[in-house]
Amino acid sequence: MNGHAHAAWAITTPIKVTNYGSRRSVRYGLSIEEALRRAVGGDPHYPARLIKNPFPPAG
Repeated sequence: MNGHAHAAWAITTPIKVTNYGSRRSVRYGLSIEEALRRAVGGDPHYPARLIKNPFPPAG
């Protein structure tokens, strides 16, 4: 083991990060993400979000 891990937090209200989303809600989501990263001592240089939806829509 190398001591590295990934963490994820579920949110109840989705945030659209496309051009159709609100810039204000995206900024709010990013500030929450940064606060959570700091709270757990996460790597400030990690470049991306790495997650898959564990509950994809039925298709």
